[in-house]
Amino acid sequence: MKLARLSAVVAAGAVIPAVLFAAPAVAAGSTSTSSVAGSSLDDDRAAILRMLSDKNTGRGLRNAADKALSGSPADVRAFLETGQYKARDEDNRFAVLKLLSDKDTGPAVREAANKALDGSPEDRARFLATGRDEIRVIDDRLRISQIMSGGGPAVKEAARKALRGTPQDARRFLETGQYEARAKDEAAEKAAKERAQAGTSAKPTAPSSQPPSQPSSQSPAPSSAAKTGGTGTTAGPAPAPSSASPTPASGSQMAETGTGSGVPWTAAGATVALAAGAAMVVVARRRRGTTER
Repeated sequence: MKLARLSAVVAAGAVIPAVLFAAPAVAAGSTSTSSVAGSSLDDDRAAILRMLSDKNTGRGLRNAADKALSGSPADVRAFLETGQYKARDEDNRFAVLKLLSDKDTGPAVREAANKALDGSPEDRARFLATGRDEIRVIDDRLRISQIMSGGGPAVKEAARKALRGTPQDARRFLETGQYEARAKDEAAEKAAKERAQAGTSAKPTAPSSQPPSQPSSQSPAPSSAAKTGGTGTTAGPAPAPSSASPTPASGSQMAETGTGSGVPWTAAGATVALAAGAAMVVVARRRRGTTER
């Protein structure tokens, strides 16, 4: 009995140191790769190479890892123990700042991002790992409600489905679904306009209710030249006689002049006097011929 107890105590004393000294050193809030105390240089380099093969490794961490691999074994050990955590936090800080510079980032995510910047490295790592996606749901639902209030029938229907669905459904609506639904609304609106235009052009033209215009029974007003006559009114001044080739006024021309001007009456009087004198001469000749016979 005593021999069995002694064997158990010796076995426990041998196991406890092995467990204590074999625990890996991992930074709080980090999932980075770190080497076991007492590991060889090859193991340390393999751990750094695994970091570089991860597509999610940031630029700062990659630069620090490359620098450590190019250095001494002490540089490799320092990078695995402390350097990698500092480089990771620089990448996380840059990612948070980039998120804040995005105009599409909602108010809830912005508030949480600013708190993470003011917090510890663990706060920034936690925000990028899970907090951002959890808080983004609030902003996504708010944005969907705004789009639904000003959208067409197809947009409204797609927005309702996204609000009733999962956070992934809401994100899918904001990234692609809203544009597909908007295209359907635009196509339906265009088709409705085309149908309305086709219906308008197919309607017969209504006959006019006004009677056709009748020809005027009144004769057109005489021109200003025809208004001059026996009435004695003239529409315009009489044309001046040409000095190059004067022509005697005829009877018709005297008939066309009225009492509105003194010059035409003088010419008419002279013409009448000449005609009377000629008539008297003819009468005198006839009398003389008769007397001689």
